[in-house]
Amino acid sequence: MLTYRQEAGGMRLGLALGYWGRGPSPDHLPLAQEAERLLMARMGYEEEARRVQELFLSGRTEEAVRAVPDAFADGISLVGPRERIAERLQLWRKGLVTDLLALAPDPASLRVLAELNS
Repeated sequence: MLTYRQEAGGMRLGLALGYWGRGPSPDHLPLAQEAERLLMARMGYEEEARRVQELFLSGRTEEAVRAVPDAFADGISLVGPRERIAERLQLWRKGLVTDLLALAPDPASLRVLAELNS
């Protein structure tokens, strides 16, 4: 079983590669990259988003992944033990979240999310 820290780190890697790891130059910046940068900015991470983007565009992928703030990854992800996910899911329900995209490493994790959401 992964620790919360390992799961959060994996989430940070997925976010970084999933959004900024596309596109070779600013002239070809995909819409997803710009959307992620704007989301980070709205959440208070404007400078960090700019830095991640710059690092990716200069080919410094590992540095870019490390530059994604843990707090940002945690703020848009449900990772950790069942109890933590249940708690965070309740907070999300009280907020502005209207849709949830579930990506799970295995069927058991997906079942947990389904149970908590029913």
